[in-house]
Order: sequence, then structure tokens, then C-alpha cells
Amino acid sequence: MKLNFLRMVFMTIITLFFVACGGSSSYREANTTTPPPIETTTYTGTLIDAKVVGARYECGTDTTSHYTDEDGKFECTAVPIRFYIGKIKFGEISSINSDKNVYIQDLVGVERNNISDSRVVKIARFLQSLDEGGHVNDAIAISEARNALFTESIDIADFDLNDLVVKDNTIKLVSENDAIAHLQLTAGITAGITGGDTPTGGDTPTGGDTPTGGDTPTGGD
Repeated sequence: MKLNFLRMVFMTIITLFFVACGGSSSYREANTTTPPPIETTTYTGTLIDAKVVGARYECGTDTTSHYTDEDGKFECTAVPIRFYIGKIKFGEISSINSDKNVYIQDLVGVERNNISDSRVVKIARFLQSLDEGGHVNDAIAISEARNALFTESIDIADFDLNDLVVKDNTIKLVSENDAIAHLQLTAGITAGITGGDTPTGGDTPTGGDTPTGGDTPTGGD
């Protein structure tokens, strides 16, 4: 009788031991499940006053420098996205339009057909003046050398555009009228211009220059 009792006790202990081991294993398995991957949002777009090539930008809280590519495109995984030439900040966005384009007007926060807002015009003059090739209708190309001119952290609102020529005497400061004409051409605006008079200087936005040379015929012999 005593032997049977001991045998039962022994079997009970063995059973409890295996149950405990099995439970521990299940617990470990439950706690080693691979968590689902974290979804990352990618923000892509094209910086436009014509496509702007070589503009520096930063993503979110990261201060790593990136540059718009040959098509003016940028890509970030965090917002806001800040745009610079050198250390001069000329705009910031926290969202991107469905057309994936970022115009100067978007940086300022006005309607895209507003081509005469003083802030829009100043940024346009800044970028167009810094174009390396002088052919802003195709693209505005900012070289590494011109990015390197600006080593002081400053906002475009506080920057004197006349200092562009001081920094580099090969830079030609674009006039307000020429900048507005280019903005009109880039935006494809033919009507609904807001914020000032229609540009009267610079290149004609819808065609070539109006001929001004030669004598005007006054009659004949």
C-alpha cells in the first residue's frame, strides 16, 4: 500500500513537471513572436520655378543635407521638408499636393495663380538669379559652388538680394518684372493673375520678345 502511494506521488510530480515545462515553452513562444513591420510614409515631389536642380533640403528633424536631382525631384520619409540654397532657407512644407509638385506659392502659402506676392517674387528672383546656365525656362540649376557661397544660417525674408552680386560678381540679379514673367510662364497662367499688375518687363511669357528694332514704316515714297 505504501509503495503504491509513493508511486502515485512520484507520477504526480513527474506530470506537474512536464506541464510546467510545456507552459514555460508556450510562454516563450508567445513572447518571441515577430512584431509587424513599421509602415514608412515616403514624401516625393518636384520643386518648381521651372524644375529647380541642386537645391538643398532636409527631412523632418534630420539635418542631413540632400539635393534635388536633375529633374528637380526630392524624397523624404518625414516632414516638414525644408528647402535651402546653402544655409539660406527659402521655404518649408508639411504636405504635398496630389500633383506631386511644389511651387514657390506652395512654400509661401498662397494660391498658385498669385505671381505677384512680394514673398513669391523675392524667392523667384533669388532662385532665377542663381541659375548657373542662364536658361531658366528649361531648369534652374544651382551648382555646388553657388550653394557654398551662403554659409550663414538665415531666412530668405531677412536676406538682401543685392548681396548675391556681392557674393559673386558673375551673378546677374533678375528684375522683379522678369521674375514675374517667368513665374507666369512656369505656372501656365493666361488669366486670373492676382496680387498686382501684369508684368510689363522682361521676356514676354507667351512667346518671343516683342520686336523693338528697325524703323517703323511710315508710308512710302
